[in-house]
Order: sequence, then structure tokens, then C-alpha cells
Amino acid sequence: IVEVKGVSMSFPPEPGKRIDCNDLAAAIRLIDLLYATDVKYYANKNPILERISQVDVSNYKGRRSRHESHIVLNSKDGAQILWGAELGDWAMNLEAKDDEKLAKLYAYFHEYGSLGNGVKYIDLRNPHDRVPQPIDKYR
Repeated sequence: IVEVKGVSMSFPPEPGKRIDCNDLAAAIRLIDLLYATDVKYYANKNPILERISQVDVSNYKGRRSRHESHIVLNSKDGAQILWGAELGDWAMNLEAKDDEKLAKLYAYFHEYGSLGNGVKYIDLRNPHDRVPQPIDKYR
């Protein structure tokens, strides 16, 4: 079970008020993506999701700092995986596309056999070949 940390909710909500849990939904979408990738491409032989202990959304949408990663995955090996913006928001933050981030993460994991391997963090935000433009979102 992956823990979600940093969800901004006040309980109990005021009567008649909707609970805003977009940060929790973003974490769940990312967990679902990792699970689906594990099942589809790796047939759960060596699932990466088992190596993730926590998804930290305390800086969701840059609420603490625009320049810090909005979503961070914490591995059981002790490394932080700087995912960046929530799924679909990569262009607004000039980050690598979501599928590129996913490919970088799995490539690193399969090359080194773990997510830690003596590193403090893995930064997935930087585009591999070029700087994405906001218009790329609509292509």
C-alpha cells in the first residue's frame, strides 16, 4: 500500500461545502499509472510500485514553492523521485512529457535494479531532447 502524504483537507468540512481533494486525486492517478504500467509491460515480474512507499503532494500545484517538484515519490530505498507536475500539466511547467517521465523512471529502475542505488533523488522533470512549449499540449 502506497501512502499519500501532504493532502490538504480540513475535516470535518463545513456543512454544504465540497471537499477539495484534487491533490489526492492526482496522487491516485499517478499510482494507477504506475500500476497499469507494471501490469501491462512487466506482467508484475518486477513491479516498480512495490518499491514506492509514499507519494508526497504537499507542494501540489506549487502551493509551497513554484520551483520545487509538485509531486514527489519516496522510494523504500530512501531516494526521492521528483515527478514534477500532476499528470497532464507537464507543458504548463515546461517539464518532460508524462510518458517520457515514466520511461525515464522505468529505464533507471531496470538499469540499476533499484530506485535508490546510492542516489538521493531521481529528477524526471527535465525534458530529454528539447524544451516543451505550452502549445505541445494541444498537438
